Amino acid sequence: MTNKKPLPELLAPAGSYESLRAALAAGADAVYFGHSAFSNRMRAKNFTDDGIREAIKLCHDCGAAAHITVNTRVRDREEQELLALVDLLYGGTPETRPDALIVADFGVAAMIKKAYPDAVLHASTQTSLSSPADCRVLRELGFSRLVVPRELSAKEIGNLVKNAAPTEIEMFIHGAHCVSLSGQCLMSYVQGGRSGNRGECAQPCRLPFSTSSDSTCGDRLSLADMCLAGRIVDVIDSGVSSLKIEGRLKSPAYVYGVTRIYRKLLDEGRNATRAEEEELRSLFYRGFTDGYFAGKYRDMASVRVSGTAEKAATAALSEAITANLKKRIANNRGKKIEGEQKRLSAKFTLRENSPAELTLYFGEVCGSATGETPTPATGRPITADAAAKNLTKFGGTGFSLAPSDIEFSIGEDLWLPISAINSLRRNALENLEAALAGNPAPTAGKGEKATPTFAYPKTNGQEWVAEIASLREFGADLASSAKLADRFDRIFVPASEIEAAAKLSFGDKLSAALPVITPDDEAVNSTLVKLKNHGVTRVLCHTVGQLRLVQKNNMIPDMSHRANITSTAALRAYLDLGPASVTLSPELPAGAVKNLGKDIPTHASVGCVAYGRFPVMTTARCLICGGKCKKGNVGGRFEGAVPHSCKTELIDRMGERFPVIAEDNCVNIIYNSTPIWMGDRLSQITRHDGRGHLHFIFTTETARAAIEIADKYSGGQWSEGRRI
Repeated sequence: MTNKKPLPELLAPAGSYESLRAALAAGADAVYFGHSAFSNRMRAKNFTDDGIREAIKLCHDCGAAAHITVNTRVRDREEQELLALVDLLYGGTPETRPDALIVADFGVAAMIKKAYPDAVLHASTQTSLSSPADCRVLRELGFSRLVVPRELSAKEIGNLVKNAAPTEIEMFIHGAHCVSLSGQCLMSYVQGGRSGNRGECAQPCRLPFSTSSDSTCGDRLSLADMCLAGRIVDVIDSGVSSLKIEGRLKSPAYVYGVTRIYRKLLDEGRNATRAEEEELRSLFYRGFTDGYFAGKYRDMASVRVSGTAEKAATAALSEAITANLKKRIANNRGKKIEGEQKRLSAKFTLRENSPAELTLYFGEVCGSATGETPTPATGRPITADAAAKNLTKFGGTGFSLAPSDIEFSIGEDLWLPISAINSLRRNALENLEAALAGNPAPTAGKGEKATPTFAYPKTNGQEWVAEIASLREFGADLASSAKLADRFDRIFVPASEIEAAAKLSFGDKLSAALPVITPDDEAVNSTLVKLKNHGVTRVLCHTVGQLRLVQKNNMIPDMSHRANITSTAALRAYLDLGPASVTLSPELPAGAVKNLGKDIPTHASVGCVAYGRFPVMTTARCLICGGKCKKGNVGGRFEGAVPHSCKTELIDRMGERFPVIAEDNCVNIIYNSTPIWMGDRLSQITRHDGRGHLHFIFTTETARAAIEIADKYSGGQWSEGRRI
């Protein structure tokens, strides 16, 4: 079967130089890999300073793009090291500069755009963003592409492509599934101090777990790997820009084998045969599923690993990779020689007492540069023929310029060094390439950015905020709810439970929290209208798109800790979007909570989770019902989901019990086994100016227990719990 839609980019992984060669030899259009610092796969071999430039050049020699991962969350003390890495990446020649950077931290994005305005940024799947509204805000922040979560269905991806333009959409097609929504997993951090958001994940999800509703202990959390080889026609039809293969920790043999098969399927516009699917299994197999893409969540559990590609790492395979790679480099060089370069025209101006000027033209697009000021010639002056010798040296860049296509305007008796001409040519080409890329930094505030019509609250001191995971769990009554309202400035309840909450005595303290996964803007808008009808004015948001939709509905947005803010630069980026409050990442130590962003003037409240079990995982596949829910759901958010809030406990091999509460769409929130307790140490997390807010999360607590906890905090009392 053929498909007339343009083929998307095939993007392959490389955790080492050997895997990079394998990906290119197998026909990848682009390869993604990271430096040894700030890459979200720190256990991969990755690349050194010199190695990463060499790797980028190899990609370009093959006619492929190089996407560099800079997708960890960054701390303030790491800012200079990060900027040094960015300077390394962009300080070389065009042949050694990346085609795009994959970024998760909005503070990092702001720093990169400030230093290199023409840098192309792709929003990592670690941003947890999935809606058209998210994409519109990403454009404001300088991103041109979003790597969407694996949890989205084919229908949702198609809707996103349709409504997110001109933002490009990149999706995964093969490889490991994280159990949790990417960017929302803190399990490795809470169990061993290794942050998955900083590239240090210890993969505790692959250890044995059970649930309190299921006595069988096994790999309850581990999911089968994604395999969309049998759905490639549907994938192409979705209109996405790029197809991503997961596997920076995999071997070169795996990368070569998987990339080669998907290359063939794309080129032939067809789904995989049984034989090809079997070949994929032989490379690496712990079960395959298309569950998320299909919107069906049965049979997604992983199986024991079998058929590793390491066994296939033979001398014959190594020879095939080398031969294919040489052939691709030669073909790419041949295409340039045979006239497939972009043919340019130019204008060169050299005048007395004025900087030299060069403008390169490709069709209607141009790139200009100014250079050194010429000096009076002491010998033979510069001529058009002499200048053309160096102005036309474009090497392996994919561009060509003939002397006859240059318009010269040269004054008499002037001299310009060859080095100055070469520098002028390089700078003009760099500016032309940026213009051709069509990814200028978006103008802040243009188009979708709405001017809020509300007034931000002016705080004279610290605020206390309560978030209730489920009213059914909380069991609030009128008397208890009134007492709770006396102790907190705001009380967030799930948006889906607003009718029940409106009957309680929360008064004007009543606020609402949106669901975590909201790929449909219209569904969010409908929810917001419902909240307004119940008198809600403040809404807890988890994504930048949700924040913007709340503003557009003339309501007040508060940004939750799910933004994973770990640096002053990231805090500034979020504050610029206009939330009334921002809650910092639970991974921050007390000192950072106290002082982060202390020099940023803002009316917004900045605070932290001061009490409670914070979410450590967010799963789109229901762990509670396992496909047997009596309420009609069969394990996922598309198959007959009904309004309810199921619960269970996840139990690890050490006996630690993690509460699990389902949102209405059967998205499961797994909370930490041990609540934070800072009642006797509030001075350690009170903001430097005494303002800000403390965020309390109530999960398994009853209303009366929540009141007792608040009173203990007021009295500065000690209790067992996790320290920040």
